[in-house]
Order: sequence, then C-alpha cells, then structure tokens
Amino acid sequence: GAFSGTALAKVSIPSGITAIGNSVFSGCSRLTNVLIHKGISKIGDDAFYGTALTGIIIPKSVTSIGHSAFAGTRLARVPLPLPLSRISNGAFSGTPLRSVEIPNSVTNLGSAAFYGCTSLTNVVIGTNVASIGDSTFQYCAGLTSLVIPGSVTTFAQAAFAYCSNLTTVTIPDGVCDIGYN
Repeated sequence: GAFSGTALAKVSIPSGITAIGNSVFSGCSRLTNVLIHKGISKIGDDAFYGTALTGIIIPKSVTSIGHSAFAGTRLARVPLPLPLSRISNGAFSGTPLRSVEIPNSVTNLGSAAFYGCTSLTNVVIGTNVASIGDSTFQYCAGLTSLVIPGSVTTFAQAAFAYCSNLTTVTIPDGVCDIGYN
C-alpha cells in the first residue's frame, strides 16, 4: 500500500476521497489516530492491518469493510454505522474488542470476522443478518451468552468454536443449517 510500514502516527483522510485502498496503511505500527471524513464508502482489504489504532469513528457513508481491514489492531471499541452492509472475512480478527453491535443493515458476517477477539463479551447481531460465516466468532473466549436474531438461517462451520465460556445460546426457529464444530 501507499503508506505501508511507515512511521505515521496520525492520519486525516479528507472529504473527496471515496475509498481507502487495500493495504494502504498496513504495518504502520505507530499509527494510533485516524480521522476519516464523510464520503468514504469502502475501507479496503488490510487497510489498517497491524496498526496501533485504539479507536476509530467510521463515518455513516461506509458500506463495506474489507478483508482483515482492522485485523491485529488495538481497537477495543468500534461503533459500526448504518448503512454498513458488508463486514468481510477477518475484518476485526485478533483485536481486543470488548463489545460489538452489528447494524441491521448487515446481511452476512464474513468468515473469521471476529476470530480470536478474546476480550469480546457482548455481541448484538443485527436483525437482517442471514448467515454467520466460518469461524466468525471462533476463540472469542469472553462470550458467555448470545441471542441469535430470527433472520439467521445458517451458521457455518466453527462459527462459535472454542468460545470456551459460552454457556447460553438462543437459536431461532428459522435456522436450517448449522455447520460442524
């Protein structure tokens, strides 16, 4: 990416930019502060992978978060906006997120989207999510209970595997496919 592996600590992405490209800031291990102005619709694959981001406000103009876009960051909290419709594979994997609310505009959760988020204790899944991908919440040891909305019809393999403290799950009547593990 354009700025991969640099010593950037702070970035302001101006209005007029419509997408943050793939890997543009990946590996910027000192990057802690990013200001994204309205107008961005897509955050690309690996855009902030492995940065030191501890917080970010994603503008309401963003509809898609790419593969591993925030994986390996230090994000403990990230409000997800409407009309976000896509959370791709590994988007937040390996982060210290404590809570996440999937907006009602999201229909599918990508594989491993929250994989290894061991501090995740609270998950609210939006009412339009139809499928939960492979390993989406695998190794989220902080989860103790979960209510799955009636919109979900499919759980892929290992969706909640190794969530070692998960003791209560409410599965809706409309589920027709539950993967193994």
